[in-house]
Amino acid sequence: MLLSCTRLRRYARLSAKGLRRHRDMNKNSRSRPKLKPDIKGASTASLAQLPPLNTAARYLPLNEMLDENFEFICIDIAEREPEVAQADLKRSRGVEQFGADVEGFSTEHVPVLVISAKRYQKVTPTTLKKWGTDFVDAYEGHWKGKGVKRFVIAATVEFNDDGLNEAIREEKQRFGALGIAYEAWGLRQLTNKLRGLPRVVGNYMHPAWVPIICDPGTQSETTLSSRDDRAIANVVARHAGAELADAVGMIKERYGREIGLQLEGALANLSEGRAKPLEALVARVREDLVTWDSLGGETKAKVLRSASALALRDQDIIRAKALRTEAALYHPAPDRSAAALLLVAEGDTRFSVTSWRSGEPKSSRSATCHSPPNRFSRR
Repeated sequence: MLLSCTRLRRYARLSAKGLRRHRDMNKNSRSRPKLKPDIKGASTASLAQLPPLNTAARYLPLNEMLDENFEFICIDIAEREPEVAQADLKRSRGVEQFGADVEGFSTEHVPVLVISAKRYQKVTPTTLKKWGTDFVDAYEGHWKGKGVKRFVIAATVEFNDDGLNEAIREEKQRFGALGIAYEAWGLRQLTNKLRGLPRVVGNYMHPAWVPIICDPGTQSETTLSSRDDRAIANVVARHAGAELADAVGMIKERYGREIGLQLEGALANLSEGRAKPLEALVARVREDLVTWDSLGGETKAKVLRSASALALRDQDIIRAKALRTEAALYHPAPDRSAAALLLVAEGDTRFSVTSWRSGEPKSSRSATCHSPPNRFSRR
């Protein structure tokens, strides 16, 4: 049926109006800035074996780390922060963490520093504020009255975006109302904090990163610079792993398959030079007093001797001695290697470096401590 002229004119007006509306909508959509989505960092399990592609690199590739290793790096950084005597993970994975991944404790064991560790390549202001909200929402029910002074977002992104900086300013005001200082550590800040920690960088990254990133003065002070000292440090790590490797079966039987698998993973990390996972697991095993008491004396002694070796690797000779003494109360050591490790750490030079490389310390005289400078100590 033919349409009337009036109806045709009416359809024409509606079509023109529709076209203008469609054109305006497209114009508005183009003018609105699109938010870049959050992008999680792609982890590289073999990061410690990959040398830097560019020797002029400004920042460490922290966004490529495994999540757990990035959390352990945050622990290492936290333990160098003001007022922090020790730091640790907030809780085990899968358990509510109240907006925190790492806690830094004062000498009175007050959680003065709380860190939320986020391994990302890109992040939006909305997500940045949400991470703070996770803590704020748990403040009344968990954090209030505990003495938190600083809340830190440690994210492997660069905070050189206007939107992110505006979000940080708003978060500082929000946390300031709670009496807590809010800080954002981006990739640049995290890298700068690691410049004075060459041993930490060397534990998680390829050794070639150390001279690129770390300050020259700190390399000689905090690393085992000589070839012989590196050989001894490797023996310390192997000793810690060997003690627990023999006890994996018993620990798996008593603590369950999950802990057993974590122990195996921690031992694999140790073989690649990363000791923090094993340190955390040993502490967790000892904290479960009921199950700890059910372990046999020989297994307890192995756990304690492993903890002693790890303490020695961290240059804590007093703690290493105490743990070795405690281990001897449960079961005598099968050989003198643990005692020899302590002697070498204290500067006893009577053990041949060649024998250390083979893992068999030799001494022709009785074990007597001397007074040469402690070759593992911080100067």
